[in-house]
Amino acid sequence: MLRVTIGKKEEAATVLHVAGRLTAETMPELEQEIRQVTGTLRLDLSGLQYADREGIQGLHALVDAGAEMTGAPRYIERLLARRDS
Repeated sequence: MLRVTIGKKEEAATVLHVAGRLTAETMPELEQEIRQVTGTLRLDLSGLQYADREGIQGLHALVDAGAEMTGAPRYIERLLARRDS
């Protein structure tokens, strides 16, 4: 299960709070929420409990497209640091 909520704008960025499990099955839900965002996107990953290979690849694609990420748990940060995930 994935929960994505839109937070308040911070420094001209829209914050999306991502909680739960980011998987191949839930990635479309995140993408749908992202389509509603205009301007800079900041993902607060502090509530992210799990991400599979496709979830990590999706996060890499978002970073490559200019998204900012904050609050990722340490193990998610380690997965994001590996570009071959």
